[in-house]
Amino acid sequence: DRSSDESFSDLALRGGRPAEAEQAARAAIAAAPADAAAQHLGGMVLLRVGRVQDALRPLAAAAAAADAPVAWIVALGNAEAMAGRGEAAVVTLRRALAREPANAVASLNLGILLTGRGDMAGARVAIEASLAARPDHPGALMALGNVAMKAGDAAGAADAFARAAAARPGFPEAEANLGKALAELGRATDAEAALRRALAVNPGLALARFTLGDILLGSGRAAEAAAELREALRAEPRAASGWNSLGLALRALGRDAEAATAFRSAIAADPRLLEGHANLALLLAWTGEAVAATAAAARARALAPQDERALMATAVAAAAAG
Repeated sequence: DRSSDESFSDLALRGGRPAEAEQAARAAIAAAPADAAAQHLGGMVLLRVGRVQDALRPLAAAAAAADAPVAWIVALGNAEAMAGRGEAAVVTLRRALAREPANAVASLNLGILLTGRGDMAGARVAIEASLAARPDHPGALMALGNVAMKAGDAAGAADAFARAAAARPGFPEAEANLGKALAELGRATDAEAALRRALAVNPGLALARFTLGDILLGSGRAAEAAAELREALRAEPRAASGWNSLGLALRALGRDAEAATAFRSAIAADPRLLEGHANLALLLAWTGEAVAATAAAARARALAPQDERALMATAVAAAAAG
């Protein structure tokens, strides 16, 4: 019967048998189309086994019930966000908050969604509402820091990330983001300390290693920077800015051929990376490859005709060509 299907799906999921859990959930959904609880539970199982699109219909049916708990509405909003339906998710989460204005989860998830959609003012309001309900929640503080960083407020971001790290000791992502914000503020020593704390907990955290590489490069420690950047690129080989930074470190070490390869890798990862084209042009001009330097500079100017890096690359390439 329906109740045994629901119980079996939950047991199968917890027992590491997702295919059986999915089958049982679909059976429960089909057997009780008017039962909101069955629709919600079945939809949640589908969501947990990765069938996000299929989960939307039963979750929506459950959330539409007159007596649906707010948590069901929030679950639907989260599923819509996971399915890439951001606008629908915003509407759904606002509906949950109309019913329960102090719902910290709905406010936080709405804030994260609005951040991704570029509504920084709305995101800040939503995240601060979540923090009012759950002061010093690490996830909400991280979200607040991300909003501040995107709004160009590195000091506000550093404060939020530091509070997140204090609220959850050993939170490597908070320490990594704190390091990035401190680097933006020019506090290289403090930034390096935060990044090394992050890497002590999670050595595979590429964000922290890329940022550390940039800080080391900026402080003239090119060999250390190159080592950190290579390690990070092993984890994220398509990180264009990481390849560009590695190219700069290798050039500082006088390893021009390797630097050129790194800049070309940056461009391959992101053909629109202006600094990759400009740095390659400058390096080629330096090594006497005027024709190739001119071509690289032209690509940089095509991306941003008035950018100072593109203009400098064009001037240096022209000088190399006589």
